[in-house]
Amino acid sequence: SFDHGFQTVHRQRQYLVLGQAGRQEVGHDYRFETTEHTIGAGSVITLGASFFRDHEVRLTQVINRNTTDETRQYQGLNRDLGSDIRVTRLMWVERTLMAHQVAGTHVFPLLFNAELDWRYTHALAGRYEPDRREVRYDQEQGTNRWLLSDRPEGNQRLYSHLVEHNHDLGLDLRVPVPLWTNATALLKSGAAFNWRARKVDTRRYKFQHKGPLSGDSSIISQSPEEVFSPDHIQPQGFQFEEVTRETDNYTAAQHVVAGYAAVDVPLSPAWKLSAGLRVERGVQ
Repeated sequence: SFDHGFQTVHRQRQYLVLGQAGRQEVGHDYRFETTEHTIGAGSVITLGASFFRDHEVRLTQVINRNTTDETRQYQGLNRDLGSDIRVTRLMWVERTLMAHQVAGTHVFPLLFNAELDWRYTHALAGRYEPDRREVRYDQEQGTNRWLLSDRPEGNQRLYSHLVEHNHDLGLDLRVPVPLWTNATALLKSGAAFNWRARKVDTRRYKFQHKGPLSGDSSIISQSPEEVFSPDHIQPQGFQFEEVTRETDNYTAAQHVVAGYAAVDVPLSPAWKLSAGLRVERGVQ
């Protein structure tokens, strides 16, 4: 499968604050315009083989990938500044999910037609954001001129990569047992094992205002491509620094081991007894 499309959304967002006499007042009032180009691609492949009539093995592969190319700009009144601001963001995100599974079903006629099912799945999930750029301009009070802002949310670039591996193994055994009442009880047992590991790598950078050039209105009123030119990246202008947070990066792991046993016993045409027990141990 493959598809892609474009979408533009306009919306207004207001942030309310508690003003005088306990009345709600509009703190920030922004108008958003977001344009997205989305691309989706995926495939499912299944192969299977049966042999000796009582045994079957299956192989399944699933791949799904979604990409979003987004341009967003919002503009409007900022209560803290007392005038309008304009924030532009360029973002590209790739999300991938890939899973491989091998599974089998086996019937043993010599053991009361006992049936054994097993499966192993390896899944890989990823999120890749190579270069998110965000730039903020503040409107100069009393004029129609926009100046590059030195506020924390402005002039940032972000790189982020997430990878997660998931291994899943399961076994299920069902054994029909004939009873003295010409009925058949069903004994069931099984085990499951799951291992999951995730790693996130994120880095943030910012053009810091360092020298007199970074405050020159004739410079910071230009477009970002002109402001952040090589001539202005210097001790007297802007310096490109890393501002990665301590909470941006982490590793995580989860391990789950489980087992169960159950029995279904028909007592009469209208009554059946079902009982079971499941034990699970998980560490995260």
